[in-house]
Amino acid sequence: MLQKLYILYPNLKDILHNSGWLFFDKIFRMGMGMFLGVWIARYLGPDSYGKLNYVIAYIALIGSFTNLGLDGVVVRELIKEKAQKQEIISTSFLLQLIAGVFAYGGAILLIPILRPDESDLFWMVFLVGLTLIFRSVGVIKYWYEAQVLSKYFVWLENGLFFVFSGVRILLILNGFGVFAFIWVGLIESFISLFGYSLLYKYHDGSLSVLHANWKRAQTLLRDSWMLLLSGLAVIVYMRIDQIMIGQMMGDEAVGVYTAAVKISEVWYFIPMTIASSIFPAILKAKEFSQKLYLERLSLLHSFMFLLALMIAIPMTFLSDPIIQMFFGEKFSEAGVILAIHIWAGIFVFLGVASSRYYLTENLPKGELYKSISGCLANIVLNYFLIPLYGIKGAAIATVISQFIASTLFNLFFKRTREIFFIQLESILFWRMFSRLNQLRNRLLKDG
Repeated sequence: MLQKLYILYPNLKDILHNSGWLFFDKIFRMGMGMFLGVWIARYLGPDSYGKLNYVIAYIALIGSFTNLGLDGVVVRELIKEKAQKQEIISTSFLLQLIAGVFAYGGAILLIPILRPDESDLFWMVFLVGLTLIFRSVGVIKYWYEAQVLSKYFVWLENGLFFVFSGVRILLILNGFGVFAFIWVGLIESFISLFGYSLLYKYHDGSLSVLHANWKRAQTLLRDSWMLLLSGLAVIVYMRIDQIMIGQMMGDEAVGVYTAAVKISEVWYFIPMTIASSIFPAILKAKEFSQKLYLERLSLLHSFMFLLALMIAIPMTFLSDPIIQMFFGEKFSEAGVILAIHIWAGIFVFLGVASSRYYLTENLPKGELYKSISGCLANIVLNYFLIPLYGIKGAAIATVISQFIASTLFNLFFKRTREIFFIQLESILFWRMFSRLNQLRNRLLKDG
């Protein structure tokens, strides 16, 4: 059966192999990361843990434009123009390096305005923000994604992750403060990026601004600027809740809320991994047949919905004991937050699937407008709901804004209505099994 599938879909074997490495990477890091993250949270307590996560959310917010929306665009160009990989990668590197420098400067200038007279927060931002400058080296991963060769950077990242997890455990056992964890994270990031460079060089790649091309930069930015703005909007409505909680309620509330969000969002690697691995197959299906293309999109959405539902239902009923077991009594209020926030995952899963439709159909404006709609909805909802319901209000705002951005938006525009009905049909996920059964029967008949 499997061999027949490989014959029918020649690139399936590579997709499954690549997906396997990505899942191994994420599952390993999710398991170790959850264990370590919980331990760090219990060790630091809600206030210090909240302060640390406020800074992380702040840097994520400020640095959200540093990749310039190039992810999918660069992968697409590398698939189309394999011979120009040095120029494409190096140009992307230079663009992201410049963006990172500006983002870091902005982060340093803005934090004293948001949180005046808090020198500890300033120095935390000063250190964590350095990653904004050097993360541009991460463009190397685009080439590995385009070549479906994820296993190489999985080896590298997991090796470093394992080593530095041990270092963090030593910090806990020896009673170090929050700044020690920041320094370790900074060193890990630098070594990881240096490893990317060596790995790329091993595969005959060269990362240098000398290979950058201004015309190529213009082409990339012309295709990606709307994706950049939409990516910025996504980060805003994914992280603005923590910033607004910190401004309105303080760092301890951020710590409690983040404990729930960490568990709720730990599952988000699933749709991202699946979508990244099958994106080349979706592009090829579009070239071959519109019917096959829509069929694959429909199956993807049904599968995403089913996975999200299988996570949300049990997590809703087990949220309180999960929080108590992992984080302890100090974080007990996070239980109800988790029970609410976990339902945002339904729309995150569907949104990740539909994002591939937007990219394939070349709808950057649609991606931008839907992200902005979710962003604005989240800011407005947080502004009104946090004073009324506290951190529960922030969780409710997240669910509603994810629904608006990922699903409801698609209904109101002619070019995206097609994907809205595919998303709506995904609720009838059992149809996916009948389609898979038809494929099975087809394979048996052909055999």
